[in-house]
Amino acid sequence: MKKQEVFDKVARALMKQGEASVPADYDPDSAFACRYRIRRGTRTLKCAVGHLIPAKLYDKKMEGATAEIVIFGGEHGERRFEDISGECGLQDVPKGLLADLQEVHDDYLADDGIDAWRVQMLRIAGEYGLNTDVLEEPA
Repeated sequence: MKKQEVFDKVARALMKQGEASVPADYDPDSAFACRYRIRRGTRTLKCAVGHLIPAKLYDKKMEGATAEIVIFGGEHGERRFEDISGECGLQDVPKGLLADLQEVHDDYLADDGIDAWRVQMLRIAGEYGLNTDVLEEPA
């Protein structure tokens, strides 16, 4: 995927989802409260990067590790992650873009809601030279 495709996919998915991928008892002060995937009732919520990870590659051990480590490989504590960027189609996407998309999910969508998240998505688009038309689409 290209940067624009990643941005559009994440934006559409999170606007449709309408809420962050956090536990029902979410505490904004707790570290790593957001989840790549979490079941809430009959729904499976995903974070920004969670929407980019195919179901066959998702593993619960990813929870708590950074997007960069989960996608591009590395170590998080005792856990070792292989590079899955190619399998996700993300090998040519800047690591910083994934980290920024994850950050605005965790820090703005989870804490401040969709309007604050949208403002931050506009900022990210400006930093990476991306088109923002997707943010005007209905959810």
